[in-house]
Amino acid sequence: MTSQIRPSARPRTVFTRALLLSAAMSLLPMANTTIGAANGGAVTPNYQLASQWTTSKINKAVFDTGVTPHWLETGDRFWYSYETRDGKRYFLVDPMKKSKAPLFDNAKLAAMLTAATLVPMDAQHLPIKTVKAIRNDTALRLEVEVPKNADVPGMKRTPPKPTSTTGDKQGGQQGDENELDDDSPQQRRGVGGDQGDADDENDDRKSVFFEYDLAGAKLTLLPDFQDPKKPRWASVSPDDNVVVFARGHNLFTTPGARSTTASPRSTRRMAR
Repeated sequence: MTSQIRPSARPRTVFTRALLLSAAMSLLPMANTTIGAANGGAVTPNYQLASQWTTSKINKAVFDTGVTPHWLETGDRFWYSYETRDGKRYFLVDPMKKSKAPLFDNAKLAAMLTAATLVPMDAQHLPIKTVKAIRNDTALRLEVEVPKNADVPGMKRTPPKPTSTTGDKQGGQQGDENELDDDSPQQRRGVGGDQGDADDENDDRKSVFFEYDLAGAKLTLLPDFQDPKKPRWASVSPDDNVVVFARGHNLFTTPGARSTTASPRSTRRMAR
């Protein structure tokens, strides 16, 4: 008697379960859509929350994430500034000696600036705009911002600008437009130019210059110092000897203010 061997039903059962599971998973998005529609429909955008993450507000919370070295005139030393929630600090680094020290004492400098300008200064947030090493790295020239109406002892008062008439304004605007038309838009934009010139348009602040002696920690007012304005349409080398600007999709160089070879026709095109 030959026995009949029936095939096992287990493979068919496994296949059936897998088919049912895939069908159930395909229905999940439809269920979520139905539940979301039942709970209130579209989500209202929260613009007030989004405004807390703008670039200006993030910059106030993040502070500095890197350092920029500013090399001194002689040697291999450089200084840098770093800002945290506790304020901005300035450091002097000597790579050869592997040493780092504060460039100056913030508290003492704030006290000296307060006495010199009669404007209260915060040691944690000194209103220093620029720092430049001078006199063979024995002193620093500090550009400090104070309120425009501040009466700094020893400084000459700037006379108010005369009020121009409507005709003068129109004539001045027309003259400026004619001058700008002589150059290409690329030159007017100032590719790579000094961005600090844009800050000079701040009407409620003015700059006062001081000389800070590093050895004696003495502060001296520079009432007659005039900061040479760098052109916004060009990039100036750190030693002010070379000026580079763009025109007609080409780069040109010309001697700077401190160059001994400067001449009216010394502009030349850079080699590609």
